[in-house]
Amino acid sequence: MGVSGFALELKALRQRLDQFIARIDAKIKALIKADAQRKQDYARLRKITGAGPVLGGSLVNTLERVPVKSADAFVAFTGLDPRPDESGHHIGRRRLSKRGPSELRRLLYLGATAGVKTKIWKPLYEHYLAPRGSHAPQRS
Repeated sequence: MGVSGFALELKALRQRLDQFIARIDAKIKALIKADAQRKQDYARLRKITGAGPVLGGSLVNTLERVPVKSADAFVAFTGLDPRPDESGHHIGRRRLSKRGPSELRRLLYLGATAGVKTKIWKPLYEHYLAPRGSHAPQRS
């Protein structure tokens, strides 16, 4: 069952949302350009394969607000660290702790999926996807 008769309203709403998103993006760019250190950090983050303007801006914002002492601390903050499932002799499967901002985790995941499609990271990604025991070098 379809609902018809809203095409014009949906088109107008979509245009307004696009305008609103463009204004937000412009504000983020202005905030980054306003501070020399922020601009430098943003440029450095954008050099990472898969890190676009949204992920770069989000990382700059996060790293400014939450100073971390090491890469391990950042991984733990984002919730991308493995959570142990062990007790006594039981050794269970480790899963992500998922603590911290879920939106940042989502953006990092999307950046990683974009990165593994590049010629730089695709071979390594396919290497780790291969079944165990088949990690020997392939002959052409």
